[in-house]
Amino acid sequence: MTIESQRSLNQPPKKTGIMWEIYDILMNAYEFNIIGKENLTSVKNDGVRSLRERDLPLTVVDSFRHSAGDDPWLTFAVMRFYFGDVLGKIILPVSDHHSNVTKFPAYAALVGVAEKLPGVKMVKITQPYRTRDLSLNEAQKTEINKQSINTGMNFLRILSEEFETGASELIAPESHRTPYLLPAEKGIGASVKTLDKKGLPAKILSTAIVYPEGYSRTLNFNPFKKTPVTMYVDKPLNPGEVIEETRKFATDNGLNVDGNDFISLMSHYLMTRMRKMLPEDQWGVYNPNNQELFYRVIRDEIKLGIWPDGKTIGLIDTVSNKPFDFPTK
Repeated sequence: MTIESQRSLNQPPKKTGIMWEIYDILMNAYEFNIIGKENLTSVKNDGVRSLRERDLPLTVVDSFRHSAGDDPWLTFAVMRFYFGDVLGKIILPVSDHHSNVTKFPAYAALVGVAEKLPGVKMVKITQPYRTRDLSLNEAQKTEINKQSINTGMNFLRILSEEFETGASELIAPESHRTPYLLPAEKGIGASVKTLDKKGLPAKILSTAIVYPEGYSRTLNFNPFKKTPVTMYVDKPLNPGEVIEETRKFATDNGLNVDGNDFISLMSHYLMTRMRKMLPEDQWGVYNPNNQELFYRVIRDEIKLGIWPDGKTIGLIDTVSNKPFDFPTK
């Protein structure tokens, strides 16, 4: 495989086809300010070495902050722009529930556009928080749990196969749009574990986009005026570093470092890194100044779910199996 290793990071890769043209039109409606460009440069350089030494792209797992509907597409745009031809296929988990075009047309339309882009693979999952729906009867709970397990296992199977070819992943750790940080699910931790188990070279990134005051949680696309966005990029880690630092995080907080709980702890640890990139009013449940709540969250005693009205997406106390009164807007 040959690459233009001297290509400037300011020159995006050349892509052709009507779908890429549509995508570029959408992305040109935003004005990016990136804090931490040196971390993107570091990953790009690692990608160049990967192609030279392994003849495979470098796997990049981007754990991105999801506060608006724009986030996955903007994060993808930055990855495409900066990493270019050193980046392989990109895998994105998407909500099977929200892919219903009659109920959520905007989301379904964006998923439809992305599915047609070369080098992109969308995998539908049942979001974990939907298994914590307090309005469901026992039969319904059994069915939604089955769906979540099946779609989750299918996603991990696809990731495992695609990672071996140098594919990358975009994942929102909370599995839902939130105005401030809410409890992470196990997905990002499971990705790190998969990469470590296979011994595959990879970089784990945490990124966060901050919008202007009064932003929309749906889409902030404006064809007549560019929307300014600031993206923060954390220092990249390899899977082994995430595991090592999570063990220290667990020890510091008196938590078990073995078994399935450790996957959750990796997700929570990465959220604390994301927290450091955000203004304090977006720290949410990972605010260290609210220690009681913080410790309950990293012990998985507080999770995102659906309240008894069947509509409100909010926090659930998994010990009492009741709504936890923390505003989620």
